[in-house]
Amino acid sequence: MDRPMREVLYIAAKAPRVGFAKTRLGEAVGQAQAVALYAAFLRDLAARFADAPFPVGWYVTPPDAWSEIAPLVHVDGQVDG
Repeated sequence: MDRPMREVLYIAAKAPRVGFAKTRLGEAVGQAQAVALYAAFLRDLAARFADAPFPVGWYVTPPDAWSEIAPLVHVDGQVDG
């Protein structure tokens, strides 16, 4: 029996860690400021897709980073990483 394919938009995200995300920007503006900006980008991206007519999921790196990313991006109805 064929099952219908579930369409999900997956967004890739790095852990918002100093020295891991936005490192080149961090060289110019400071690592902590670059990470703060990246965290804001993640929040904005999650908000933009909060009312999407399809599920949104998150692929995170490194694999243990979900606990850092979830508070920034979790919206009811989205697929957890």
